[in-house]
Amino acid sequence: MCATAGLTTWFGIGIVYIRFRKGFLTQGYKTQDLPFSSRLQPFSAWWAVGASLATLLVSSFFLFFLSAVLMELDGRSSAHGKSF
Repeated sequence: MCATAGLTTWFGIGIVYIRFRKGFLTQGYKTQDLPFSSRLQPFSAWWAVGASLATLLVSSFFLFFLSAVLMELDGRSSAHGKSF
């Protein structure tokens, strides 16, 4: 749960930065006007969004889908299975 919360936070940070940067540039400012600018931006923000989303989807797949399949194979219904 804690790792999922952290990944969700990084996903949000990446989205917020991408939107901030687009609005900042649309208003006519340059990234050099900011107190700090990185040569890796906006690529690192897009990487953070993509990597965290992919990890969230993969971990959710293993958590929900595969556990339901394994419960069905074990003879327990996912809706009426025993709680662990």
